[in-house]
Amino acid sequence: PRSADFLLEIGTEELPAAYLNTALAQLKQMAIDFLKRCDLAWGGGSGVVTIETDYIPKVFGTPRRLGVFIPSVPTTITQPRERIRGPSKQSAYDHKGQATPALEGFLRSKAKKGYTLEPLLTEKGAEYIFLTNPSVNIATEDIIPDFVVGLVAGLRFPKTMRWDEGAVRFARPIRWLLVLYGSKPIGVSLGRLRSGRDTRIGGPRRAKTVVAQTPAQHARLLKRAGVIVNPQERARQIRQAVNRLARQHRGVSAPENTSHGLLEEVTALVEQPVAILGEFDRTYLCLPREVLLASMAKYQRVFALQGAGGRLLPKFVAVLEGKPKTPSSVRQMYEHILNARLADSLSFWK
Repeated sequence: PRSADFLLEIGTEELPAAYLNTALAQLKQMAIDFLKRCDLAWGGGSGVVTIETDYIPKVFGTPRRLGVFIPSVPTTITQPRERIRGPSKQSAYDHKGQATPALEGFLRSKAKKGYTLEPLLTEKGAEYIFLTNPSVNIATEDIIPDFVVGLVAGLRFPKTMRWDEGAVRFARPIRWLLVLYGSKPIGVSLGRLRSGRDTRIGGPRRAKTVVAQTPAQHARLLKRAGVIVNPQERARQIRQAVNRLARQHRGVSAPENTSHGLLEEVTALVEQPVAILGEFDRTYLCLPREVLLASMAKYQRVFALQGAGGRLLPKFVAVLEGKPKTPSSVRQMYEHILNARLADSLSFWK
């Protein structure tokens, strides 16, 4: 084929919620820079399609995976002609016109087959030797390993960690690496980790390994398991679930759930969101609205509900990671902890 889809998935232990959006923005920019650097021609080489206006790599992320998907990457990449400034003409040749060790060393490190040399004046009036390497065609799968390693190393986090004797550092331990180019797995070594076709579904204690043959199948496997990899879609579904439970009790989601960043935080904490409704003691409605919202959002990360008049209801919505085996037990746990927290808040308020 003349092109194939590229997929990279970095599987990690639970990432901090505050890291996710920043990491995805970095992933997208590095993928765009990669496409520009390779001088990829889209639209069948017609030059009509450009990266900046018509083509943007798709990134996805959850607490346990970061990824980038680039559709229809040409199987052959043209590396453009490059011109590199070398040593000055004076130091490049001796009095007999023979190449000096300075020029020979420069050519060994920079020159490619079919190169040319020419002396040129710089803006400051000095004459330097310039090396011009011709454009060459490279198989895309040959440059993918370096791209993946550079991308992982290039991601920046407020704090990183090292989890074995290797030198790889990341926000959390990397547990799997999926790299596919079409239906072909690309071998990439990252410390002791070796890439393959495997991805994982479920939490750390019940993670199930599944094999993806193609990028399209990878998307289907995750969707079938209820994993929503797109953060915007995940936020939309969480919002809809909260609103649906609120309407069932003649209420709506409190606007602070969105304006104070709770929806964004919860979106970064789950990849298989399941919403459940809970209640707390009406006694605590005497607390100021700000105190109630802080106790519910900051410590429990549950969504507050309010009635038609704007007054808070003694109910909340919690968003879980995956469907629990015993929803009633989970609900009771949330209610018990929240009531205890609100009791503390009332005591301090008084």
